[in-house]
Amino acid sequence: MYKNFTQPSSRHTQQGMTLIGLMLSLVLTLASALVGINLHINNQRTVDSIRNATAHNLTLMTSLVVIQKKIQAAGFGIVGANENDVTTVFIPSTPDTPASRAIFWRFIEGGATKCYGIREIGITPNGQSFRQLDTITSVSDCNTTGALESLAWDGPSKRLGRWGIDSLLSIYLATNGTLFNFQLSKADCSISRLTTSNEHSKVTVTVPNTAGLNGHAIPSNIIEICLTNVHPN
Repeated sequence: MYKNFTQPSSRHTQQGMTLIGLMLSLVLTLASALVGINLHINNQRTVDSIRNATAHNLTLMTSLVVIQKKIQAAGFGIVGANENDVTTVFIPSTPDTPASRAIFWRFIEGGATKCYGIREIGITPNGQSFRQLDTITSVSDCNTTGALESLAWDGPSKRLGRWGIDSLLSIYLATNGTLFNFQLSKADCSISRLTTSNEHSKVTVTVPNTAGLNGHAIPSNIIEICLTNVHPN
């Protein structure tokens, strides 16, 4: 008698990815790649934004230091120096010319009258708009009697800073005209705490930092300079 033995089946179940599965995997891979690219772009934008803000503020602070040092010479050596020896000028913008702002002063050094100024103008080199701050001098007609704003400011100039005009600065300029602001007033002040305060002319320089331009409740950079050689009438 023979026994019937049933042979086990050798059939194996084959597994694999369908076309739909492949497409889904491809979509997920592309989505992950796009997320990674966007994160990289956003991180780069953040780095660039921080770098630009740092450069903006550093140039502002450096310019303010130079301004404070130079303007304090106003009226030095001039007997009875008064408001005629330091003045501010603002020229509004026109359809063809950006607004400009300046402060001019004079003093006597080594027996010679010297006329200096700091002026902010708008420039567009290579089609890109900037605000530029320069120190300027008047050589040909500098004297102790002429109106400072009427002198020929034809001497050597030196750039203190240049700031690219982005959307935030553009909004600020639409209201204020220039990045820097110079104001003259009378005040009881002295150049140090060791000297007696008397009435002098005072220059207040105001300029917004990047936080201010972004609308944050942070005060602008403000410096007040006592012109101890200038006695207002």
